[in-house]
Amino acid sequence: MLFFFELGLFVLAMVTLGLGELVGRGAALGVWLACTAISLLGYVTARRSLASMLGGEASARAGVDVRQAELDARWARTLLYTWRRTNALLLLGAVAVSAWYWLGR
Repeated sequence: MLFFFELGLFVLAMVTLGLGELVGRGAALGVWLACTAISLLGYVTARRSLASMLGGEASARAGVDVRQAELDARWARTLLYTWRRTNALLLLGAVAVSAWYWLGR
C-alpha cells in the first residue's frame, strides 16, 4: 500500500553499502543515522498533524462527510502504522550498520 517506505529502505540500504565500500563505513553510518533521525522526527510531526484526523469527531462537526472522515482516519492509521514499522527497521539497521562499522575498524 505505502510502497514508498519499502522503496526508501531499499534505496538507503543500497546507498549505505555503496558508501561503505567506496567512501568509508563512517560515512555510511552517518547517512544511515541521519536518515533514521529524520524519519523519527517526521513520524512525530506527522502523528501530531494527523491527530485531528484520527479523532473523526472534529471532521464530522466541521461538515465533512462521515464516510470521508472515516476513510481519512483509516488512511492516517495505516500511514502511521507503516511508518512506525519502518522506523523499527531503521533502528535495527542502525544497530547492524554500527556493528559493521566497528567490526571493520
